[in-house]
Amino acid sequence: MSERWCRCCLKRTVSGTSVGDALRVHADTSRTKRRQFAEERAGKVGVKLVFPLALCLFPALYVVCFGPVVVQIYRTFIVGQP
Repeated sequence: MSERWCRCCLKRTVSGTSVGDALRVHADTSRTKRRQFAEERAGKVGVKLVFPLALCLFPALYVVCFGPVVVQIYRTFIVGQP
């Protein structure tokens, strides 16, 4: 990245154009590349979260949601108490 920037500055100074313009263009392209990289990584997060959710969160959620139902069924059918 810095090598490209040095080449760009050398070319600008040799041709006599403004280094400030080169800096603006370089900043814009760097910003765009960083944004694209961040969007790409954000797109992969959903896929990476599937397995931890399935292995850790969903079993605990099932116990909390269906635990009282299982206890009630046990009491009703096995023990005979309402």
